[in-house]
Amino acid sequence: MNEGRGEDIGHNKLKLVGIYLLFVVTGLIIGYTIFAPITGNIVLGLTMGFIIGGGPGSLIVLKLEKDN
Repeated sequence: MNEGRGEDIGHNKLKLVGIYLLFVVTGLIIGYTIFAPITGNIVLGLTMGFIIGGGPGSLIVLKLEKDN
């Protein structure tokens, strides 16, 4: 009877990881296209993009996880 519950939890975690990865990839794209040319350093640009995408992404995922 509880077998469906485990699948729901796994699917929910997978969805949260997908949301986080969406934010991270978006941040990396922003870092590559905007910050890398400004700074002249691709590693610094990608790092800034990761921080911009990953920070809010992790906060949103934690909020969504707490609500469930």
